[in-house]
Amino acid sequence: MRVGAIVIQDNQVALIERLREDETLYYLFPDGQVESGETPEEAAKRCPDERTVVC
Repeated sequence: MRVGAIVIQDNQVALIERLREDETLYYLFPDGQVESGETPEEAAKRCPDERTVVC
């Protein structure tokens, strides 16, 4: 199972920056896999901390 989150702090939105094969940038909301023994809510709180930039 995967979860995502929309994180807003100080009027800024947290996004993940990705690079396409043609080297153009695009952005996604933080998401991630729910780990064994973890609730979706816990994963949604953990995932943004692991790989996020603030835009």
